[in-house]
Amino acid sequence: MYINVKKLIEEELVKKKDDLWVGSLHEGWLRLPTPQAKGKIGIEIYKKFLESKGYEVERISDEGDIRYRKDATSPWIKDEVKVSKATLKVTHNGTKLSEKFWFNQVRPGQAGWDGIVLVGIYPEYIRIWRKDRQTWDETYRSLHSVQNGLKHTGQEQLEQVTLVKNSRTNNFGEWEELSE
Repeated sequence: MYINVKKLIEEELVKKKDDLWVGSLHEGWLRLPTPQAKGKIGIEIYKKFLESKGYEVERISDEGDIRYRKDATSPWIKDEVKVSKATLKVTHNGTKLSEKFWFNQVRPGQAGWDGIVLVGIYPEYIRIWRKDRQTWDETYRSLHSVQNGLKHTGQEQLEQVTLVKNSRTNNFGEWEELSE
């Protein structure tokens, strides 16, 4: 049996030409080894974003990932940060782009955080969305972007957020975008 390896390689390279991540600014994201490594980068992105807006910012490891305040007289705000890369697909003969993000392990029952932050990594840019705790608590059960998340033995309730924009759905507007 003869296998034309050269042809198989060429076919694979042609597929990659259509991959929006190949050669992009954030292509290295695809090679990060663990969800924890990705999470640390997501927290750092949000930290730098807040610092650029003039906030005092600290990384924390309990009751959220980051706390920040405008000045020494302001109260600290604690945010839980989730990060995901964009799953992108060109559709409708190259005229439209489908976008999807999946953020897992949002813990509605966890006390202490004041907001949920979603950091979306695209091939060439980053978007950040946020929902404050009160709005989350009042609306998460009715949001199209929120579903029951993957559960682990002994874990409390977990939710997942899936942002989708395609020709039939666009639930990005359920979240306040900070990075516009």
